[in-house]
Amino acid sequence: MGTLEIYKNDEGIVIEQINEPNNNIKRVFETKQEMLKHLDSLKQTKELDAFELKVSEEFWADVINRLNK
Repeated sequence: MGTLEIYKNDEGIVIEQINEPNNNIKRVFETKQEMLKHLDSLKQTKELDAFELKVSEEFWADVINRLNK
């Protein structure tokens, strides 16, 4: 199982897929809406099922609300 980390840094809002062994995919979004749309696509394709979520406090409520729809 990999990890999906969601956080904000100097580049923007980041969704980083951390797979083993160290095969990372990093996507950067300018807005929260863009990030949430990407989460929707991961949810629809069932890709989220393969990841443990680690979400920064800043985005926790938005991510949980979106995934529970």
